[in-house]
Amino acid sequence: MRHWIKGLAVALAMLAQPALADRLDLTGLLTDAEGNPVAGQVLRIVPGGETRPRARETQFRPDAGQVVTTNAQGRFSLRGETNVRTRRIELPDQPGVRHNSRLLELGFELELRGQPTLYWAEIDFTRDGPLVALQALRLTEGRFDAPLIAADGGWSLPDAPDEAPLPSIGAELEINRASDGAGGLWRVDITLRHDPDGGR
Repeated sequence: MRHWIKGLAVALAMLAQPALADRLDLTGLLTDAEGNPVAGQVLRIVPGGETRPRARETQFRPDAGQVVTTNAQGRFSLRGETNVRTRRIELPDQPGVRHNSRLLELGFELELRGQPTLYWAEIDFTRDGPLVALQALRLTEGRFDAPLIAADGGWSLPDAPDEAPLPSIGAELEINRASDGAGGLWRVDITLRHDPDGGR
């Protein structure tokens, strides 16, 4: 009985330990709306696994992440920790059927119409390859918590609702290459296209 209790205590202690974070080796290219590399651009990158990137579930701290600067070829890199979690999602070709996915989240702070904006990417690695969902959140009262609103075939700025809608949210993200996360290491190369005017 004593050995059983000791074994149970060890097992419970192991369960109580936090899961080991995955390692992220991120490289990327920042371009303008025409696809030209943007050199010398400062941007903040927020890995989803960073401790408290959010103030609350829908609010992101402006001091989260790491600041990087693109080189002469518009390239940037970041190494750190992230938490890649498993979830089940519908694939575009099979609505109503859920498949396993491994979710990597990344945030990129850039400007949109002269104001700080956090582009939050959900990258689902599925059997059909990576799927990217990107949303834009504006900075209000010290938090990135005001998403752009779909309106009239475009996007309305939450801090300027009377302006004509923007044709785009001002950014697109493409996955060029990605590893399978073996050994907890994710090597991901991306292209981030940025249009600070939102298509205007």
